[in-house]
Amino acid sequence: MQPINTLEHIRTYNKRYVYELIQSNQPISRTSIAQMTDMSPASVTRVVARLIEKGLVEESVATASLGRGRKAVGLNISKTGAYLVGVYCSRTTVYACLIDATDTVLAEVKKEIKPGYTLNDLTYTIMVLTLELLRQKQIPKEKLRGVGIGIPGIVSFKDGIVHRSDVLGWVDVQVAKPIADMLNCEVSIENDVNACLMGERVKRGLGDDQDAVYLMVDKGLGMAMCANGQLVRGQDNSAGELDRIPVEAGTALQDHLLEKYLIARAKKVDLNISSLQDLKEAYALRLYWAVWLIDGLRSHLRTVLGMIQGLCAPYALILGGSVIECFQEMLLPDMPANAMISSDFQNNAAYGAAICAQKHSLQALFENEL
Repeated sequence: MQPINTLEHIRTYNKRYVYELIQSNQPISRTSIAQMTDMSPASVTRVVARLIEKGLVEESVATASLGRGRKAVGLNISKTGAYLVGVYCSRTTVYACLIDATDTVLAEVKKEIKPGYTLNDLTYTIMVLTLELLRQKQIPKEKLRGVGIGIPGIVSFKDGIVHRSDVLGWVDVQVAKPIADMLNCEVSIENDVNACLMGERVKRGLGDDQDAVYLMVDKGLGMAMCANGQLVRGQDNSAGELDRIPVEAGTALQDHLLEKYLIARAKKVDLNISSLQDLKEAYALRLYWAVWLIDGLRSHLRTVLGMIQGLCAPYALILGGSVIECFQEMLLPDMPANAMISSDFQNNAAYGAAICAQKHSLQALFENEL
C-alpha cells in the first residue's frame, strides 16, 4: 500500500473546492473565494490561474463595485471549457447526449442495436454516436473531456467493469478501458438507475442537502439513492438491487412488479395479452383477473414505498419506468406526499451519465494535469 501524499491530496482538494465554489456562486471574486475557504489570496490566485489556463474558468466584470468606481472581476465556469457525452444502453437501443461544462444539453441522438450485442458492437456504436454529436455542434474532438455510460445491472464505477447485467447478458466485462482507448478521453460507467437519479437531481434543481431516491419499475426493478450529494453504492456496488427480495409463497418482488412477469401472469388467463396497455384495458373493463393483478401490483408497490420511506426518509422520491408510467393513474392514490412521477428514463439516464462523467473527468484532471 502506497503512502498518501498529504500535500498533493490537499492541493487536489483545493482545486476541486475552488472549482465547485465558482460553479455554485458564479460570478464570484477571488477575494470572496479566499474568505469562504480560508485559503490565502496567493493560493486562490494560483489555483484560479490554472483553472483559467485549462479553459475551465473565465473572467467577467461583476456588478458589485470594489470602491472608487472599480468593479470586481468575477469568475464563471466556461461553457466551452469542456464537453461531455452521456450514454444509456438498453437491450435494443443506445441513447447519447452532449452537454457543456454548465450541464446544458446541446444535442441528443439514438441508435437501434441488435439484442445480444457484444462489447465490440457497443464500443463502435458509442464512437459513432459521439462523433455525430460533436459534428452536429461543430466541436473539435480535443474538447471532449469525458464519456459516461449508464448500464443496467451491477457495475463498478472505479474500475469500469460490468459485473452482472441480466438485460445485456454480460458478466465481468471491462467496458470503460476499450472505449477510452478508442476515444482517447476519460470514460466512466454507472448503473443506469444511479445515472438517471443524477440526471433527475440536476433537472429538478435538488441541492446536496435534499436527499433523493429513484425507484425504477420496468423490465428490471432497481433503486438509487443520493445522500448529501453522493450516490449510495453499498458493498460491491450492489445497493438498490430489489428484484430478488423474497415475498410470499416462494415469490420475489419482481414476480409482482416487473413488466414481463405481469404480462406472463396475464397470459395464463388471456393469451391475447401482449403488453402493459392490453392489461390496462382489461383492468378498465374490470375483468376479475386484471383487477387481481393490478391490486397485487399496488399492494407490493406500497410495501416497497413504505420500506424506502422508513429506511431512507428522502426529501424527494422519484418513480419511473414502464410500469409506473402505464399505471400511474391507479398508483397515484398510494403515493406519499414527497413522491413524483418521472418520464423518459432513457434520456434522463444518458444525461445523468454525462453528469457523472463530468465529475469523474474533473477529478482526474485535478489529480493529474492541474
